[in-house]
Amino acid sequence: MSNLWYSQNLELFQKIHDDIKKYPSLRVITENEAVFIRGSLHILDVDGKRIIDSFSIEIEFPKDFPKSIPIVREKGGRIPKDIDRHNPNGVACLLVPENVKKYYNPEKSSIVDFIEKCVKPFFIGQSFYEEEKEWLFGERSHGFKGVFEYYKEEFGENSDKVIKKLIEYLKKKEIKGHWPCYCGSGKKLRNCHMQYLIPYRLIIHKYLSKKG
Repeated sequence: MSNLWYSQNLELFQKIHDDIKKYPSLRVITENEAVFIRGSLHILDVDGKRIIDSFSIEIEFPKDFPKSIPIVREKGGRIPKDIDRHNPNGVACLLVPENVKKYYNPEKSSIVDFIEKCVKPFFIGQSFYEEEKEWLFGERSHGFKGVFEYYKEEFGENSDKVIKKLIEYLKKKEIKGHWPCYCGSGKKLRNCHMQYLIPYRLIIHKYLSKKG
């Protein structure tokens, strides 16, 4: 039996084909045992009736899909392949990885959710930037600084020292309740903020492992 994700999950593969019909200018392509969505992504006006911009895009489904999030590329050469345009090496940096998971879970959500909540906002922001030279949705910093900003927002914490300790704990293979709480209260973690760390531990560990 083939170990290709779409051979093992024909129902999901068919659902992607069905869902993408919502976008007549996009199509599903299988090439060299990989699955892509390619074509033009149209940006519509507020009434959803008039095309105000279009981007040539490619969405690549990773080999371990749906465990991993699809990879998005702009194929028309409009967006410089640099980090300042959130397009390093030609791969669209849609959101900090933790934030992508807030809007799209590949094991539960549809490809339409991914396009509408993650892909379109990226290209709308790029279109706006080309015209106005500023980011429509604001801009998070690149790399590890962006992770700091994310956790500051998530935990409502402004102290870099606290966030540094929080991330240090999240990077560990195991979180132990007898550790002093990252917040600096002097209490043991199990008696303070341990419940807040558990949902994030695997996410940050995976992210920083890739970066390292």
